[in-house]
Amino acid sequence: MCFNRLRLLILLTGLWCLPVAYAQQIAPMNGWRLQMSPQHCVTLEEGRTCYATVNVQWQAPAPADVCLTLAGEPLQCWRNLPAGSWQFEFAATQSQTLTLQVGTEIIASQQLTVSWVQKRRGTKRHWRLF
Repeated sequence: MCFNRLRLLILLTGLWCLPVAYAQQIAPMNGWRLQMSPQHCVTLEEGRTCYATVNVQWQAPAPADVCLTLAGEPLQCWRNLPAGSWQFEFAATQSQTLTLQVGTEIIASQQLTVSWVQKRRGTKRHWRLF
């Protein structure tokens, strides 16, 4: 019974967060825009790896050489383009920052938040039938 409620909670949380993540957008910064969806990744238990397919879109005021990085690691670079999009598979146990860079200058950034439904228990429970 409790497990069914937990599954329902996860399902409702996922359905509720999805439209909100698509609607949110970073405010333009000197003509630059960075949009990421989803912005939240939810896993069942604290410490477990969270998996999500993340869609990123960016727009510049003029064509530029732009690179997209996650936690300092390059994901994709574009040459002399005014806009771009990228899709990648996110897998992490902690929140990470997605950045849009021109050279070494960070133009825009956004946090991909990892959260969980249950806190990790210190001890495992062992079940006995007798």
